[in-house]
Formats: sequence, C-alpha cells, structure tokens
Amino acid sequence: MVIGGDNSTGKLLQNVEVFSLDEQHHPVPACLRKLSDFPVGIEDGSGGSVQNGRLPLVCGGRASETQHNLYSDECFSYEAATDTWMSAGRMPMDGGGFGYNVHPEIGLVVTGGDYGVRERDTGSLNTLVATRDGTVFTSGEEKVLPKYYTVP
Repeated sequence: MVIGGDNSTGKLLQNVEVFSLDEQHHPVPACLRKLSDFPVGIEDGSGGSVQNGRLPLVCGGRASETQHNLYSDECFSYEAATDTWMSAGRMPMDGGGFGYNVHPEIGLVVTGGDYGVRERDTGSLNTLVATRDGTVFTSGEEKVLPKYYTVP
C-alpha cells in the first residue's frame, strides 16, 4: 500500500494504491484495486498493517491540512467494510520522515524523524513510540533514545 506523496508543483497527494510484489502469482484482489482517497494530502508519514494484518494504520507525516507545512501527530486507520479512513488518535509528538516497522506483538513502531516546520528543518526526534491501534502509544509516554542509535 502506497499513500500520498507530492506532485511536480509540491501539492500533497491523497492517493491510496495497493501493489503486489508478485502480480503474476499473488495479484491484488479486485476489492483492493480502487480504495478511497486518504482524508488529507500527505507525505513522510509512517504506516503498516497492525492487528495481524487487519488494520492499515498511517501516523504523522506532513499533511496538507496543517498550517505552514508543520508535521502532524495524527494517526488514521482504514475500515475495509466501509472503504473509509478514520482518525484513530494522536501520537505523543508531531513528526515525519520516521524510521518505522511493524512488530507482530508491539504493533507499529516509530522512531527518529523530524519535527516542526519542514522548510526550516526545525529538528530531529530521538524518540521511539509504538501503537497497536493508533490510539494508545507505549503507555502514552515516549521512550528516549540516544541521538544516533543503531538497532543490533
């Protein structure tokens, strides 16, 4: 699943596209070929499929609804039954350009990234948060990491 990005004029996109890494043997089902657009134009967000692959989730990034190109703290989840993206909650910090992955027991794990006004490169984050649903984040607190941390 690929969400958002920007075009040649810098406009943030709302497109949601699903691709197969092996279309010949594992084609994208017809019901996933045209999903509803994301609620806002977005880039640099983090995302993954949590809850055993049943809940697509996208958090943070730079959203077109934010003023002065600020990064967002909002998370959106996708409801397949209604083909709808819904606000799930907010991370404890705003940011984008995160390193992220999905762990089967922890959920979406988000670390690092940038915050503030994108054009001014306000700063880098040295935090790590995790969520299984986009609502609750690591007991609501950030875990502080060293400025440069390498996962073994």
